[in-house]
Amino acid sequence: MDEEEENQQDIDFYGLSSQFSQDDHDFGEEHEQEGAGPEESQTQTIHKKKIVGTVFNKVQKRQDYFEDYRLVRRLAKSGCGAVYLVLHKTKKQFFAMKSIRKDFIIKNEMIDCLVNEKTIMQEADHPFILKLISYFQLPLRIYFLMDFFPGGDLKTHQRRYNRFSEDVVRFFAAQIALALVHLHSKGIVYRDLKPENILVQEDGYLMLADFGIAARLREGELSQSFCGTYDYMAPEMLKKDSEGHSFPLDWWSFGILVYELLIGICPFYNHNHHATMKQILSRRHAWPPEKEFQSVYNFSSVTKDFVDKLLVKDPKLRLGSENSEDVLQHPFFKNFIDFEALKNKKVQPPWEPVIPNPEVQAYHEVVESVIDPKIQELIRKSQKQFEVLDFGKY
Repeated sequence: MDEEEENQQDIDFYGLSSQFSQDDHDFGEEHEQEGAGPEESQTQTIHKKKIVGTVFNKVQKRQDYFEDYRLVRRLAKSGCGAVYLVLHKTKKQFFAMKSIRKDFIIKNEMIDCLVNEKTIMQEADHPFILKLISYFQLPLRIYFLMDFFPGGDLKTHQRRYNRFSEDVVRFFAAQIALALVHLHSKGIVYRDLKPENILVQEDGYLMLADFGIAARLREGELSQSFCGTYDYMAPEMLKKDSEGHSFPLDWWSFGILVYELLIGICPFYNHNHHATMKQILSRRHAWPPEKEFQSVYNFSSVTKDFVDKLLVKDPKLRLGSENSEDVLQHPFFKNFIDFEALKNKKVQPPWEPVIPNPEVQAYHEVVESVIDPKIQELIRKSQKQFEVLDFGKY
């Protein structure tokens, strides 16, 4: 893999997309040279916060850490680094490890985003939000350790089924809506909702992941950032004269997601990103012809009304704009979903995901990619800014 390829930036900055990639030919092609310089050759002490129940509940030395874990597969890759499947050698337990290159954070001035992501996942106390098990840093990269979900992401299953029944979509949507309501109650706007960022648990329940571009907003505050994934971007993100965006942005993306899961494609999809953005700003979403509405897609007018109210271009008039809880009160959910039972996983999932068994797959141990010496020097000169992550000094 050449340096240019790994440095290529994506608008979906550093997500967990395609957490169970099928690109087997990519395994083993990466090689790490972090220990090349005299600074990195020394044994490093890594500070970790104590988290009950984690294998990372004490300060460990860098060498000890890598002796305990084996990097067995790259699950996903983006401009900032990669997500790997790792195996604890003695416990024989799989985890997902997110590796984030420090030069990407430095060049894109994303240290605040990284702090947000770490803090949100640390504090996550919700059954449908991915929690951070542990975190640490080495000279060139930041690492997050998370639970591994062999079911991969929802996009993988969507490719298998194309679209889902109304009952299954309602089951999915209820969990994501609860996760978004929880985030909004904490002052967090998620900003990158899409199937690739939703992980599938073995029992068929879901887990919202990737908080790399989430933002904390005070009451009445608007963000001016341009971020997210084109097909799911809200009009207020794209308008040149926009005052900014806030929590209603998530409900637009949520409406896009529900539409996509029902129909099989995003309502404004176009292979050309500029065309997609133009349609989001100027065109109303369209439904299949009436003659196909019941016979082919087989969902109710209530579901259609739910999506229509979410895909209102004016964020002030959008469902959920005044109170996120309003989304949960729509007839799409009412009398169908017991939210308390759902949060306690007492609702029988209306689908059974196909889950590959990581134990029986052929893995090839990998190591991380080479980072150019000039980039290593850039990182060394900027190490101080990473102290805000509460990792401690080297």
